[in-house]
Amino acid sequence: MILALDFDGVICDSIVECMDTSYRAFLLLNQGSRLPEKIPQEWEKIFCMRRGYVRPSGNFYMLWKWITESPNKIITFNQFESLCLNNKSVIEDFSELFHGIRSKKILDNKNLFIEQNKLFPDVKKNWPSSLENLIYIITTKDIESVKIIMDSAQLTYSGIYGRGSGPKSLSILKIAERNMVKPVEIFFVDDSVAHLEEVAITGCSTIHATWGYELSDSYYSGRRAGCFNEAIIMVKNDKTWY
Repeated sequence: MILALDFDGVICDSIVECMDTSYRAFLLLNQGSRLPEKIPQEWEKIFCMRRGYVRPSGNFYMLWKWITESPNKIITFNQFESLCLNNKSVIEDFSELFHGIRSKKILDNKNLFIEQNKLFPDVKKNWPSSLENLIYIITTKDIESVKIIMDSAQLTYSGIYGRGSGPKSLSILKIAERNMVKPVEIFFVDDSVAHLEEVAITGCSTIHATWGYELSDSYYSGRRAGCFNEAIIMVKNDKTWY
């Protein structure tokens, strides 16, 4: 059995860094506007409540547009995804700015970057290090950031499929091929129902990480875990684990 884990929302609580980096990028795209340089406290609260709408980092643009222009408007997850698709060009520009700002952050003050990307409370204590050759990370986050955070926490793993790796379902298939196993022998843990539904078509087993950021229009009927340790126990107790 192989364990595949999402990163933000499963291993790492990156909400502080993502909020700061994404707002800086949003300001750059809206130069000349009357947006405040510092994020108002009320906007911070809304961002934290709606963080789960965002999957790839470029979609933070649409979240800030929503917060700054129509914070009281009700938008479903599916409607939000449609808005992102309809604003693909500006979101691509935003994404480049976002990752440029993040890279500069790392160069200027790596320790601050790590401090802004805290692990969820029980991750380090319950990390299944004895399975280091069987643990993969599948994420939309850039690989450089994931490596920095994982290495700082001294967490072992076999590989990372990050930004630019394609759909998560494709990463599952690549991991299966790399290890000469069938997808059914892979457990995937993610806080996004949309991602779980996407990878389920490969035949892999899935666990919904309810401690993450997820906001979805649909209820996930599969296995659910309330904390990292609970998910690890589920995997280890599965009859197919070896």
